[in-house]
Amino acid sequence: MRWTLRVVLILLIIDLFYLAVTWPDWRKLASGPVPKSRFIQEYEREAAAQRDQPRLRWQPVALQAIPKYMVRAVIVAEDSRFYEHSGFDLIAFREAMQYNWKEGRLALGASTISQQTAKNLFLSSAKNPIRKWHELVLTWGMERNLSKRRIMEIYLNDAEFGVGIYGV
Repeated sequence: MRWTLRVVLILLIIDLFYLAVTWPDWRKLASGPVPKSRFIQEYEREAAAQRDQPRLRWQPVALQAIPKYMVRAVIVAEDSRFYEHSGFDLIAFREAMQYNWKEGRLALGASTISQQTAKNLFLSSAKNPIRKWHELVLTWGMERNLSKRRIMEIYLNDAEFGVGIYGV
């Protein structure tokens, strides 16, 4: 038991060092142009390699240029308590876990807009505990360094709304 705990502790320290080294420049992200997500960059690489994929035409827009009804629709569909939580919706998480338990499978997720934004910008689509841990840490940092308006602006510009359709 002690040996296992030591190994876990060492791995946690190594991972925290990794996160510290790769920690985003939040000031740049708070005021600079909306960056391309990892998923957009990956799509562009695949489209360049495979000519049968449609070319991506991604042009970020300011939040004030996006219709308020679009913003509201995304909030209702993705994270109804976006302005009420600090990156994590524990109520939605509990509801998703109860539903998944009842269904006997992972049928419903509870990632907030902030969590999805962190994943889109910095992580892969892998479904494993380490990626989820990194998502939680990055979401925590994002919520402390960016305004809700900025998080929403980045999300609406980087979210995938269909195959090869990124941003509004």
